[in-house]
Amino acid sequence: MDFDLSLNQEVKLMITPELKLGLELLSMNYLELNKKINELALENVFLEFTNKEALYPQMTDFSKNRLDDRNPILSLVNEESLYERISKDMKLELDPKSYLAANYIISKIDDRGILTVSKMTIKEKLAWDQEDLEELLIKIRNMEPQGLAYETIEDFLKSQTQDENLRILIDNHLLDVGENKIPHIARQMGLDYGEVNRLLDELKRLKPYPLFGLDLFEKKLDYICPDILVKNKDKTLEFEVLAHEKDVVLSSSYIKMLEEARGDSRDYLLKKFRQADFIRKSLEERRLNTEKLMTFLLDRQREFFLNQGQLKTLTRSELAEKVDLSPSTVTRIVNNKYLVCERGIYPLGYFFMEGAAGNSKDLSRDYIETRILRLIEEEDPRRPLSDEAIKLRLNGEKIEIERRTVAKYRKNLGLKSSRARKLYD
Repeated sequence: MDFDLSLNQEVKLMITPELKLGLELLSMNYLELNKKINELALENVFLEFTNKEALYPQMTDFSKNRLDDRNPILSLVNEESLYERISKDMKLELDPKSYLAANYIISKIDDRGILTVSKMTIKEKLAWDQEDLEELLIKIRNMEPQGLAYETIEDFLKSQTQDENLRILIDNHLLDVGENKIPHIARQMGLDYGEVNRLLDELKRLKPYPLFGLDLFEKKLDYICPDILVKNKDKTLEFEVLAHEKDVVLSSSYIKMLEEARGDSRDYLLKKFRQADFIRKSLEERRLNTEKLMTFLLDRQREFFLNQGQLKTLTRSELAEKVDLSPSTVTRIVNNKYLVCERGIYPLGYFFMEGAAGNSKDLSRDYIETRILRLIEEEDPRRPLSDEAIKLRLNGEKIEIERRTVAKYRKNLGLKSSRARKLYD
């Protein structure tokens, strides 16, 4: 009798609860880590804080001009939404009946300030006659911010000008304006290029929509808390890891209790001691790895932090090799964390980027895009630079880049093609 024997071997990485916890601690940002440490301290009597304030991190305001604050949490919150402020203003200026109707109308505008329903719908919903409704809409539109509750963008734009030609252009040629079809507009309106350009200049001076630069709706309370503080002291860069893991120690009193314990009590305390010691070592490793990463980062991006230049290319895999960490460890350190320096607050991931395709290895994509932006800003609008011309300019600066890459970066910047940027005389 023949037997077909086969042996299947499977090697699996066993993720123990301790290892899982260690990975979680490494990945957490300032707020998450401090919350987790507090929770662990409540569950394990061996964990203590040398700094009692670490238990209760305060929510304080923070800005790039206040780098000495010890608890740097940036609060991003509107105390009162624009909607609430408008509602309060209307209550002061309108009678009760009009106020209720106006609140309904405001509830039907989008984040631009334009009505999302027709006046006919509003009239039927409120049971108002046409004349009264028009009077109320005029009152609403004259309140701050002015221009709310128009039915279309075109109506709002026309409300800002008495120039008849401009009003005609707004009514019939906004799409043509967006595509820079100056010759077509000139032919259709029977105007020369100079007059069309004058109208376009006037159009640019108009507010594009009622809530331009404003946010109607309430924002939820949110916090950005930098994990790392970078200081420039006479061109000497220093950093501090702000989380409180270094404040966690093992309780000397409970260690003594463990030494004296016997039986089940000792088993219980020993289990908690080992867990606490693992947590302490994991936190220490997190801190040391973060310091290794930041030491290299400050050296590599020194010009940026001194406000003397742009970022240099630095990939996560390159950094991992330089500081002898695995790429996954670098990723866990970087993700969801923030750094604050004199230039502002940045996600850590901002400093790790691939180089621009086909370009000098020491220059980042950020730098290349900045150069493209500057070249277009400085160009003659009557003779705008093509993507090929920009490529040649950059090549002349010893920046190796292809035309298609220029086009890609230009589009990423939200910049139009040379044809669409051209200004006609």
